[in-house]
Amino acid sequence: MTVHADGTGEHPAHYSGLERCASVWACPVCAGVIRATRADEIERAALHAQDAGMGLAFMTLTLRHKSEDGLAPSIDVLLGAWRAVQSWRAWKRLAARLGYVGAIRSTEVTYGGNGWHPHSHFLVVFERPLSAAELASFEAEVHALWVRAVEKKGGRLPSREHGVKVQAVDGDGAVLANYLSKMQEHTGERRASVGTEIARGDLKRGRGDSLAPFELLDAEGPGTEQARGLWVEFVTATRGRRAFSWTKGLRDRLLPGEEEKTDDELIEEAEAFELVAVIEARTYDRAFRNNADRLAEALEIAESGDLDRLAWYVTFPPDPSPPMNQSVRFSAS
Repeated sequence: MTVHADGTGEHPAHYSGLERCASVWACPVCAGVIRATRADEIERAALHAQDAGMGLAFMTLTLRHKSEDGLAPSIDVLLGAWRAVQSWRAWKRLAARLGYVGAIRSTEVTYGGNGWHPHSHFLVVFERPLSAAELASFEAEVHALWVRAVEKKGGRLPSREHGVKVQAVDGDGAVLANYLSKMQEHTGERRASVGTEIARGDLKRGRGDSLAPFELLDAEGPGTEQARGLWVEFVTATRGRRAFSWTKGLRDRLLPGEEEKTDDELIEEAEAFELVAVIEARTYDRAFRNNADRLAEALEIAESGDLDRLAWYVTFPPDPSPPMNQSVRFSAS
């Protein structure tokens, strides 16, 4: 297997020598390429909006959930309820009052003690920056609409504490991520670009008693069979769904003249990058095959341009893989 990078750090690194499927949900290799590119697009859009004097907010929508709730129906409620909100006159009045331009949405999924937890992250764009009081009012009004929409779609009513969260995005296009799942790479502070927070679900670990989908594949012991069943449910429920969406016309406004590429096109384009490292088959089987963290970290190093570190990383015996998050318990059945 080989690692490819463009040598500038401006585009995501990728692997070759592996089967490519262009799955943004279920493939740790293709997801890394696709999500890194989408994160870059979102980050550039955010900076363009701020340079143009627009205001940004980071919003998260969640549902209440229980262990017996299936993932596919829950995602249907999540997405359907947001479509309903946008169709209502109360939303349109709120949007007009605050100068709402549009939003970029991503959908993510985790699994915890209360079952599946699908949720949506948004980069919300306004014609002007909003004050703290206006953001608080926006959160409260969206929450009231969100509860009503989820109820109409047959979902469990969102809590006031977690149903809708709105955070400010600072002047550098970053958000204080004190609510979101922990990123796999450790930056030393809980602050990340809004593009990373929205798009890089492949680099996140579950927080508290939750697991990110790729972590289900790390299960060992009595709970392995159940974890594998959950993984199959995740792959089935997300197949064919869009991980990201932009309000109509927003992409053209924030990334003018830039053609949007499909996930398949992003994978094909990445194949042209320079070969920067080779991972021997034995090393791949021992250190990378079942270690999504290590696969992602190698690409991060390649993108940084530190080829000496990359050469060490893909040949040096790895530390033992971290144990699975034991706060989520699986039954033996």
